[in-house]
Amino acid sequence: AIAEHIQKRLQDFGFGHADLLEVDPEEVRAHGMIRVANVVSKTTFGDGQGPEIALNSHGDVVAPGLGWTYDPYGGEIVDGKLYGRGAAVSKSDIASYTFAVMALRQVAEKLSGKVALAFNFDEETGGEIGPKWMIEKGHIQPDMAFSAGFSYSIVNSHNGCLHLEIKIKGKSAHAAAPYTGHDAIEAMTGVL
Repeated sequence: AIAEHIQKRLQDFGFGHADLLEVDPEEVRAHGMIRVANVVSKTTFGDGQGPEIALNSHGDVVAPGLGWTYDPYGGEIVDGKLYGRGAAVSKSDIASYTFAVMALRQVAEKLSGKVALAFNFDEETGGEIGPKWMIEKGHIQPDMAFSAGFSYSIVNSHNGCLHLEIKIKGKSAHAAAPYTGHDAIEAMTGVL
């Protein structure tokens, strides 16, 4: 529903090509989800020969947890503040990127290249059917990308999560002759 809303809003804001890209239901289920549709809208500036920059953000969120004062899915505005799960991360990024491209339209004659708004709904489960899917299917071919982050500095990467399982094999030895074996725990300290 959020992807459909974003597509409609982009069209309302004059983004002629705002594509709602449904991911195959079997692929979606294989990633433990119910439905995924990503949204891509490209704006070409000048002759389009410059770099393609992807402004990537996600619309999915983790479960809200307990202790909410307001409905986490309500999107209520109270005293000028928006309350709801995902109001700051990353729906605000989707809005910021959209308005940034709208601002660039005002100086379009000075620019050359493309900006792809690439909004996905698979950040919280790994990105396989979000950003990776959009790249592999050819919906975006960025030369560089901006993604939501928690720094005001320019960085060349984004924090993420990588889970590894490392197995170190040892060789048993008698305590009187430890040199005849290999201590796997000692070897693991070097890896750590």
